[in-house]
Order: sequence, then C-alpha cells, then structure tokens
Amino acid sequence: MSFTFLNELPSPAEIKQNYPLSDKLKALKKERDAAISAVITGADSRFLVIIGPCSADNEDSVCDYVSRLTSIQEDVADKLILIPRVYTNKPRTTGEGYKGIASQPDPEKAPDMIEGLIAMRKMHIRAIEESGLTCADEMLYPENWGYVEDLLSYVAIGARSVEDQQHRLTVSGFDVASGMKNPTSGDFSVMLNSVYAAQHPHHFVYRGYEVETTGNPLTHVVLRGAVSKHGNTTQNYHYEDLIRLCEMYQKMDSLKALLHFETWPPKAGVKPYDPFNPTARDMYWAEMKKNIFDLGMDGWWLDSTEPDHLEIKDKDFDTPTYLGSFRRVHNAFPLMSNKGVYEHQRATTSDKRVFLLTRSSFLGQQRYASHSWSGDVVSTWEVMKKQLAAGLNYSLCGIPYWNTDLGGFFAWKYNNNVHNIAYHELHVRWYQWGAFQPIMRSHNSSPVAVEIYQFGKKGDWAYDALEKYTHLRYRLLPYLYSTSWEVTNKAGSIIRPLMMDFPKDKKVLEMDTEYMFGRNFLVRPVTDSLYTWQDDKQNGYQKNMNKIGKTDVYLPAGAQWIDFWTGKSLKGGQTIQREVPIDIMPVYVRAGSILPWGPAVQYSTEKKWDNLTLRIYPGADAEFTLYEDEFDNYNYEKGAYTTIAMKWNDKDRTLTINDRQGNYKGMLKNRKFNIIIVEPGKGCGDGDATTFDQSVSYRGKRVDLKL
Repeated sequence: MSFTFLNELPSPAEIKQNYPLSDKLKALKKERDAAISAVITGADSRFLVIIGPCSADNEDSVCDYVSRLTSIQEDVADKLILIPRVYTNKPRTTGEGYKGIASQPDPEKAPDMIEGLIAMRKMHIRAIEESGLTCADEMLYPENWGYVEDLLSYVAIGARSVEDQQHRLTVSGFDVASGMKNPTSGDFSVMLNSVYAAQHPHHFVYRGYEVETTGNPLTHVVLRGAVSKHGNTTQNYHYEDLIRLCEMYQKMDSLKALLHFETWPPKAGVKPYDPFNPTARDMYWAEMKKNIFDLGMDGWWLDSTEPDHLEIKDKDFDTPTYLGSFRRVHNAFPLMSNKGVYEHQRATTSDKRVFLLTRSSFLGQQRYASHSWSGDVVSTWEVMKKQLAAGLNYSLCGIPYWNTDLGGFFAWKYNNNVHNIAYHELHVRWYQWGAFQPIMRSHNSSPVAVEIYQFGKKGDWAYDALEKYTHLRYRLLPYLYSTSWEVTNKAGSIIRPLMMDFPKDKKVLEMDTEYMFGRNFLVRPVTDSLYTWQDDKQNGYQKNMNKIGKTDVYLPAGAQWIDFWTGKSLKGGQTIQREVPIDIMPVYVRAGSILPWGPAVQYSTEKKWDNLTLRIYPGADAEFTLYEDEFDNYNYEKGAYTTIAMKWNDKDRTLTINDRQGNYKGMLKNRKFNIIIVEPGKGCGDGDATTFDQSVSYRGKRVDLKL
C-alpha cells in the first residue's frame, strides 16, 4: 500500500544531450512537419497514411520495416504521405503484461525505465536516419513527450487517453499533428471536447513546472469503432454524422444566421450563431433536444452563452444580425441564447423545471431560469474579496441568481496542489461563504480535485469544516426554498447588499465585505489568511491553530443582532472583532426572525419536512412564510403550492401559525413544528436542539402559541 521510489529519471534535456538529433535530420523533420501540417489544414490535397504495427519492441525489426517504406513513399509521393508507426508504449487495459520498449527495453528482462527512455530515443533516431521518414508514436504517458518532442512528426492519443485532461492539455503544447482517437464508448461529445481542449491554450502543471501552452491547431479526430456497455464492438461515427455537422453550419449560413467574425477556437472556421434569429434558435434547440435532452437530463450547463470574440475589429460590430447590427445588440447575446433554450424546453414539456447554468448574463435573464456564475477565477484571497463585491453588484442589477467557483477555479498560486495546506484554508473559507450563496457549487480545474476526501479525513480541520458547512446548507433548505419563492413571487433577491435593508445607515452604502442572505441572515465571509502561510515557492505551511484569529464585523444600525453560533444578542450600529476559528464564519441573525430548520439529509428530497424546527430570534416582531410545492415541475404556475404564514409578537411572546393556503398533490396535511426561542446556548449553531419550548401538531388550521 505504498510507493517504492527506485530511481530518479534523467531529464529530457539530459537524454537529448547524450543522444542528439543531427542538424541534417532536424532539417528533414522540419520539412516533413510542414508537409504533414499542409495536409491537416487542407493546403495539400494528399492523404496521410499512418502505417505500421501497434508495438515497436525490437529496434532491428522496426528499422527494417520503416526502411522498406522509403521506396513506397517515393512511388506514391504525389498522392500520399506515409508516417510509420513506432509505438514505444503499449497500453494495457488491465495494466498487466508487456508495456513497451519505453518501460521494458528487453521483453525477457525486468522493467528499466532509464534504459527504456534511452532505447526509445535511439530507436526513433535510427529509424529516421535509415529511412528518411519521421515517425508517429502514441503518447501513453504525457511526461514522456519531452524525450521525443524533437523526433516525432505525429502523435496519436489513444481511445482511453482522450478522456484524460492531462493528455488533452499536453497536446495543446505540441507543434506537430496529433490524432485524438474517439473514445472506447464512442461518445461523440467526448471526441469533440478532446479536440476542442487540445486546440486551445492552457495553464497547468507539467513535469513539476507551471506552464502555458498556445493550443495546437493541428489536433484532429481519428475515427474508430466503439465498445458498447455490453462489450460488443460496434461501428460509429458514420460519414453521415459528420456531414450533419457541416450541413447545420451551411444551413445557418444560408439563412444568414451565422456571425462572421473570429471566435474560439481561432482559425478553425467556427462561427457563432445568431441567437436573435428565431429560426437559428429553432435549429440550435433541435440539435440539443435530439442529442442531449431526449436522452434524459436535469439541467443545462451552457457555460459561456456568448461568443469569445477574438482579434476584435471595429467592423465586426457592423456584422448584421436579425435585429440589427451586432454593435446595437451584442450585449444581449446571452439573454437571447438562454431565451431560446428556455422557451423551447418549456414548449416541449413542463414536467421538469428548466435550469440553465451560464457565465454570461444580461438584464432580465433570470426570467429564463438562468443562473450565472462568475467564470474561471483564480484561487487567491484577493480574488475572493473581489468576487464578493462582484456578487453584490450583480444582485443590485436585479439578477438574483449568482455564485462563484468555491475555492476558485485555477489553483496556480498553490502549485495546483490540492494537498497544499495554504490552499486548504482558502478553500474552506470560500466554501463556508458558498453555504450562503444562491447556489453552493464547487468547480475547479484539473489537476486539482476538490472532493471532501482530498482535504483529509474526519478529525482533520479542513475536512471537518467542509463537512460542517455542507450539512448546514442542507439544514437551510426550507429557508432557501421559501426565499426563492419570494424572489419569484415578489421580484426579490437572495444576496442583498446592506443598503437594501438599511438605507438609513450611511456606513453600509458602499460596504462590500458583508451582506444579507435573504432578509434574515447577516453574512461576513472571512477573506484573509489567518492560519497558514506560503513561502516564495508557493509551498504552504500551517500556523498554530490554537491562536484564534479575528475579523471585523459591522452590525448595521436599526436592528438588534443575534450571533448564529452563540445566541448572544448585540446592538446594531457598531463594529466588533469576532473570533473566527477555522470552522466559524461570522453569521448573525436579525432579531425578529423566524427560521425553519430542516432535517439532516444527503439530497434535497431525502426526507419530508414533516418535523421542522422553528427557530425564533426574539427582540422584535417577526414574519415568515413557509413555501412548498411539488419541487420539480411547473404546476406551481397553476396554483399547485402551499404557503404557511407565521407571525411572532415579541411583546406578547406569542407565535401564530396561520391557516395553510393552497394545496398540491402529495402535500403534507399533518406535520409537527418544534419551536425554540434562541438564546445563548439554546437553538444555536448548526446542530439539532434536543429540547424545545413547545411542539405542536399542525393540520393546516391556525395555531396560536404562548411562549
């Protein structure tokens, strides 16, 4: 259950220095690369032929067959370019058996990686010398590329490897043609995504370095058969499927439904569609419905619902659209693009609510079930602070649904290392804030994976903090669902800059460090590192966790505030220093609040809300309306929902639970409410109370309680 480190491998530079490519062969490779590139780009009408066995395990045999291809190449030079296969790594589905000369230069002897890398390079050099043909190899291990990058004219990525992000990113740094085999599953979208990723520039970790790539425009598809879930080999990617992609572009172009300016990926002939054109929206939906929606899905991740406009020229904005020049309407691109998906799905069925996740938005887009996140942001404390301000400004535009990638997307400043303890602190604090965002969502870039087990185990501070706020989020579901109903029914907002609720308090007019979550919670994310530090190489180190840090919290004037964690009541209009151990983010509840507290669950509908706790925060009168419906359809538009209005009279210390209004199929007719008056040490924090001030059976009729 461990690694045994046998040898430190020589660097690619060391091996290339000992086994160099001659200047003559360098020139030959340059000439061959140019010819192959011309075929890929369409400048040369000849065909490429990748020819040879799938495993190169004997240098003499390999060089013999490659040399025999020389005369054939001369005979067919006007029609074909031959690229011999010299595959020095052998993929094994089970991991057993001979893995190729790069791992085991002598099949009769034990593996020897150092000798294998040398043998691999020597074989390729000799093959070029004796044949005058540069070769292809399969990149089974991305780390090996540096040992042969000056030798190969073509690189194949296997059917299993194309789904691996590190392979895709590495190919994006190649300057030679690379063929991405379609995956063993035959998934059309996976194939296209692999090519798309490799054609784009990237920022990632490679061989221990932080690197950037330019993208590889010579990346292309290699078609092959697929294996079904039953293990049957099948044909796929018929010629007709590929033609259909081209025809869709041609049809849109004939309708003048394409926008002719440079977009992503560059120089690839890709054009954005015109979402302002109803016919184009129809065509767009037809493809999405057939290839995605009809297969079954819960929501759309539409990502960037506006085109990446590259090499921008002023004349681009004169491009005509269905509603006028692009200059006139371009900011509304995501509005119309999301509108097309929403309206078409609603026309198809109302059995499932539309959900659109996008990082582009425009005023009014929320009417199309659009939820925006702030995009691929960098993991730093400074960015986290800016994200908070951005979200508040977003809400002020009247767009209620927004979130940010928890922990940031690119962990470059932490060496892309999820085990960096300094990254743990940032991720924990960002995650805590996420529990009080409209949607709580982690979204991070490979190679960083952020499942909770990446942060340790129970008893480790990062793991425990993440688990705590995950449970807290689910406990808040009754509050969140009811608040979301208020957003829909009364054009409200979820994240509320303090000026919205405390307009008379001048200190909050430009405050961007805290906000109201709904009308009841005051949230102050911790946006500074208190328990870790980094050296100049971005390695992280832990401080003394027992030395508790503090952060400032302003409590707006005009209200009394109750610490969510302790139950302590504090007067508004003051700045306090709140202790913030790693598992505590400052959260305060406005005095005069009724908060429904849900059960501990793993998913939203795991348990019924038939035994809810009502936390009453005294000090002022309070109102709250509990909203419920069928959860995932549009019957609420027809009145299929219920509301239960609750009122707290602070002077009389009475709680009124009014008659249930409305009904829907499967609603709770009988339930129990457990009432607790919050005070220090009672009804506080993220746990469950064991004793209550009162419990009442509720059957839909008004109940008055003296507490």
